[in-house]
Amino acid sequence: MECLGYDPWHADHMRQRLESEGITCIKLRQGYATLSAPCKEFERCVILRNLDHGDNPVLNWMVSNVEVETDVNGNIRPVRPKHNAGSKKIDGVVAIIHMIAVAMTSNDGPSIYEIPGNLAL
Repeated sequence: MECLGYDPWHADHMRQRLESEGITCIKLRQGYATLSAPCKEFERCVILRNLDHGDNPVLNWMVSNVEVETDVNGNIRPVRPKHNAGSKKIDGVVAIIHMIAVAMTSNDGPSIYEIPGNLAL
């Protein structure tokens, strides 16, 4: 089954088009409750060097732009830096976090934790 995570903000038209093509769309709001667990998994993979993105220079740049915001409960989410926010993009990192969120919640196939080796992008 093909599925993707998406931010529901102004996404109804695109979601309907994707679903009409047989793609399951999973709503992922950009708040702490939705993003904290996949953000922590992303951080774990980065620290363990389990992410293989082919040394993509654009993704390297986006990773360098990401800041982490923490709430009072220790939940985290990625944010752009407050200074020069318009020129600091993090969309690729958020897309990876969405992919991890979908993999963590998917009941189709083995768990993300049961697959050995690196996570290749």
